[in-house]
Amino acid sequence: MLSIGKLGVGQEAYYTERVAEGAEDYYSGRGEAEGYWIGSAARDLGLDGKVDPDELTAMLTGRHPATGGPLGLRHVAGRGPVPGFDLTFSAPKSVSLTWALGSEGAGAEVAAAHKASVAAALDYMERMACWTRRGHGGREFVHGNGFLAAAYLHRSSRAGDPQLHNHVLLANATRGPDGRWTRLYHPAIYDHAKSAGYIYEANLRHELTRRLGVRWREVANGIAEIEGFDPEHLRAFSTRRAEILAATASDASARARQVATLETRRAKDRDLTEESLRERWRSTAEEIGLDREAIRRTFGRVRRSLRRG
Repeated sequence: MLSIGKLGVGQEAYYTERVAEGAEDYYSGRGEAEGYWIGSAARDLGLDGKVDPDELTAMLTGRHPATGGPLGLRHVAGRGPVPGFDLTFSAPKSVSLTWALGSEGAGAEVAAAHKASVAAALDYMERMACWTRRGHGGREFVHGNGFLAAAYLHRSSRAGDPQLHNHVLLANATRGPDGRWTRLYHPAIYDHAKSAGYIYEANLRHELTRRLGVRWREVANGIAEIEGFDPEHLRAFSTRRAEILAATASDASARARQVATLETRRAKDRDLTEESLRERWRSTAEEIGLDREAIRRTFGRVRRSLRRG
């Protein structure tokens, strides 16, 4: 699933302190959720590997992330366009449970499949939705050189349930054929969001079928769960979804549910450790009969490395 949010002017600190440093993440593996550069425009600037907080701040304030120099974007303090967009790619619950409760090898395969699928969806968005404007009144549309973006892998929901997802932060900037950096024509991003989400999901199914041999339930609205996971398994680890649904009517609009998402946010539990959260997941899984062996049985073929751990 793909959701898109606009970054507010002056919110750069939130994203460097919360998203980039992993504070939004209840469980971040062996360390914080390190970001990595993604997008053709990032590659054109020679950006690769880990994203430092200062680089992210520069990206979101119209400067070159590596040098700090201006990209030449026009901006009036307090009145300018949004600095960027947050594209959040979330895996289906059964995929997150396979990552969280399966063996170490299986978890690595799920994470790699998720990362590859985010890249595939962003590649589509670059080809179809990366536009900027030129000419009098911005009447001429030209294709940009791609997105200047930083991706951050997070592993849990705000409620502390397993939830593999990526925040891909796009700078509101691209370089046109004339070499000039200007703002994105961002309506195109929203126009292609549904298709990009479908591509992410389809690529994820392909990757996990190839890597683990899993089978899938029927696709509905572009999303499918892995066969072998009962609805009870998914509900037990969907606390956040249950909170949102309880706060809205059954026929509520997407906008109403978005409002409910904000209103039902709980304070984050900073005392949770990696092991305490893992133990909570294992305990819940055992209560509903979803142990590691049950997850392994969903695999059509299992390599020796996936039997370890």
